[in-house]
Amino acid sequence: MVEPAYRIGSSLLLLISFGSFAWAMRWLFTKPSGTNRWMRLIEVLGLIFVVANFVVVLLLPKPRDLNIALGWALYAASIGLFWWSVRTTRDRPLSWAFSWGQPDHLVVTGPYRLVRHPFYSSYLCAWVAGVLTTAFFPLVVCVVLMAFLYLRASECEERKFLETSFKDEYADYKAKTAKFVPLIFLL
Repeated sequence: MVEPAYRIGSSLLLLISFGSFAWAMRWLFTKPSGTNRWMRLIEVLGLIFVVANFVVVLLLPKPRDLNIALGWALYAASIGLFWWSVRTTRDRPLSWAFSWGQPDHLVVTGPYRLVRHPFYSSYLCAWVAGVLTTAFFPLVVCVVLMAFLYLRASECEERKFLETSFKDEYADYKAKTAKFVPLIFLL
């Protein structure tokens, strides 16, 4: 693979992934209770880590072709899962991570049949893709910190679901569906 193709392809996939996520933060998800410090932390760290990924793609040497292929495949999976999740929820949007409002509906169709938090799964795929694509393993810090935030957000959301009128339906759904990685991959 020619060096410019690596830099252009990786930058484009990075831009599509994180540009899509930024679009959703602004235009898809609701903020029933405004913005709080956890939301700001996701925004600030996300921006810093996206810039770090771009810098690594643009300045460090091209990694092995296998790394690039695996990373690009994971970026593609991330983008596909993200837009499948958007299509599934666009008529009844979900609230932003760490929103304080109570959920008023449960989504169990589309990618939600495979995982309870497909948006977070998509984001995690993109962060891991950055590490694979660049073979710059200090970027694992981005993965770990963002995974911590997504895990914490998902736990908050799940507690809220267990306080709704459809808590029994949610408990059944939770018992049958993995959080971030489809059960088939865990077997």
